[in-house]
Amino acid sequence: MLSVTRFGIIGLAGVLLAGCSGSDSSAASAASPSSTHLAEVQKIQADITQLLDSAEGLENLEKISGRQDELFAELDAWAVEAGPEGIGAVACQVMPVVLPGLAENTPEDQAMLLGSFWYDAVWASKKADPGEDVSFEDVQLDAQMRTGCPEVRQDVLDATEVTSVDQLWDVTKAHLEATAKKS
Repeated sequence: MLSVTRFGIIGLAGVLLAGCSGSDSSAASAASPSSTHLAEVQKIQADITQLLDSAEGLENLEKISGRQDELFAELDAWAVEAGPEGIGAVACQVMPVVLPGLAENTPEDQAMLLGSFWYDAVWASKKADPGEDVSFEDVQLDAQMRTGCPEVRQDVLDATEVTSVDQLWDVTKAHLEATAKKS
């Protein structure tokens, strides 16, 4: 079973990042917030992939976890810099880096993983108060991606079988609530 805390799910770094490569898609040309952030995200992702592929795989778990923390910190810093009006452009550049690593999961799991992956970045872009619930609709993530990178948006929709990128967090939240009821 997948764990969906932000740092826990990506403890399954291989699920998200193995096999990904820096993408130079049309999304990179969409309202580029900061090529420095994208380069850092790609570098961290490559480091995680290399650690996963090494013979020591599981022995590298602590290193992988540390690099994942750096990945999320970079994504959050980028989101704060971009603000709610620019989070879509961030997603347009990062989704092509992340999405290929999810292909072996079910569409629902892909939606849940992406929802968890993006939640804190969306929250950070809004500079929300601690504990404030934020939805992807609050920043119009789907509308921003529809305008900035319609092909990437469609790839996300096809992979996750949702009708709007804004629904990704809803899928994650529903899973978390169902899991909480079981325990």
